[in-house]
Amino acid sequence: MRTRIGPSDPNLRKGPGRTPPLWSGLAYGARVLAGSMIGLIALAFVLSRSALKPDLLRATAHATAGMLSILGLAAYSEGMTVVLGGFRGHMILECTAAFPIAILTGAIVCSPVPWRRRFSGVVTSSLILLAGNQIRLTILILCGAYLSDTFEVLHLLVAQALMSLLTIWTGLRWIVKNVD
Repeated sequence: MRTRIGPSDPNLRKGPGRTPPLWSGLAYGARVLAGSMIGLIALAFVLSRSALKPDLLRATAHATAGMLSILGLAAYSEGMTVVLGGFRGHMILECTAAFPIAILTGAIVCSPVPWRRRFSGVVTSSLILLAGNQIRLTILILCGAYLSDTFEVLHLLVAQALMSLLTIWTGLRWIVKNVD
């Protein structure tokens, strides 16, 4: 007879004297990690060979130039490049929020919750990461134009770390609210 581990398993139900076995939590963590890695690898493979890649990069550059214009700055985009003053910021695939979204989508899809909550989690998390990434790119272009000596450190260390923290925070926040 097979033992079923999942929402119908009586050992996983909450209540007095009911605690889930440790290995089921570890299995969930392994599922989330595997789902995240599969999502990331699949997205990287698809986007690197996709005809949509240039459009995604142009859209990212255009959105960043638009955010700078909203701030009253004379920024514009030329294809995949954002121009502000004498600074030109060229967008590459890692400038988009595609990879953080792929990681988080993989983690959310592997979660043991109903599909409706998974779908809303993917949409909400994607919007949060897209907004955070646009703010990151806007600040980086501003720093490139006005604080060019600090741009490399901010770009390669600070902004990447903040985007990683935003991804982790968004994922943990969703897990705490949705996973029983």
